[in-house]
Amino acid sequence: MYQFWSMEIVGVVKSVTDTCVTLETVSKKQNIDIFFPENKIEAVQIRFEPHMVTALEVDVQSVDIGHVNLAKFWLKYVIFPWLPKDDDDLSLRQRERREKILVLYRKHKEQINVNL
Repeated sequence: MYQFWSMEIVGVVKSVTDTCVTLETVSKKQNIDIFFPENKIEAVQIRFEPHMVTALEVDVQSVDIGHVNLAKFWLKYVIFPWLPKDDDDLSLRQRERREKILVLYRKHKEQINVNL
């Protein structure tokens, strides 16, 4: 029987493929594959780069097989890095890029751009 729940994962991007983003978690230094649907491939490849820090909300799909609990992580939305602010200072290329990555964010209208 499958079980589902959500959790936040913070880590450093190790790689990005057409099916998943591999993160090394900050707390336990574990490599975790975060899967996403086909309709988000372009957005994920634009948003994530190796060695960047990210925080993601994921849905965990878990199943018990015998005495082993296996889980698959599915990207729900990006928490960090924040969605770039939409303003008049963005170039056409930056606006197009922003539009493509909107699907990765939960409440893009409420998020703000914070310069670190």
